[in-house]
Amino acid sequence: QHRRKEDEAVVSTQSTGHKHIKHIFKGGIIHSISLSELQVLHNGLLGVSHEGTILFVCEDEGDTSKLNSFLKEFEVSETDFKQLLVQLSSTQFLIPGFIDTHIHAPQYRFTGTGTDLPLLKWLEKYTFPSESKCKDPEFARDLFQKVVRRTLKNGTTKPL
Repeated sequence: QHRRKEDEAVVSTQSTGHKHIKHIFKGGIIHSISLSELQVLHNGLLGVSHEGTILFVCEDEGDTSKLNSFLKEFEVSETDFKQLLVQLSSTQFLIPGFIDTHIHAPQYRFTGTGTDLPLLKWLEKYTFPSESKCKDPEFARDLFQKVVRRTLKNGTTKPL
C-alpha cells in the first residue's frame, strides 16, 4: 500500500532538502499490486520518503499528468525533482525484497555442507556446536553480521 501525504508525518529536511521525499527513482520497477499480480514498469517512477516508505509508483508514459499530480501532492518543484531523481541504468531495476520465513543464523556457515548426512547427524556435527559457540558475544556478533550481510546481498530484506 502506498501512503499519502496526510498519513505521513512531516520529517525534517535531510540530504535532498525536501521535507517529504528523499528520492524519486526512474527506470525498471517491478512491484505487486495484489497478492496474485505483479506489475512490471519499464519506465517507472517510484517516490521514497526519508523513512523508506514508498509514497508513489507510476509509469512515466511521456504524459506528465500522473507524475505532476504526485509532485503537486508532495509539494515537489521542478528544481526539487531534478535533485531527487535517481536514474536507473538499463541493467538496473527495483524489486521488493524477499522474506525469509525460516532462518537459523548458526547454520549459516554450513550452508550446502554435509549433504551426505541424515538431518540429525548434520545438526549434531554442525549446528549444535555452532549454537553453543553463540554464548560468546563476539562470536555471535560476527556470525549475525555475516548472516545479515549475506541475506541482504541475496535480496532478503526481512527475516521472520
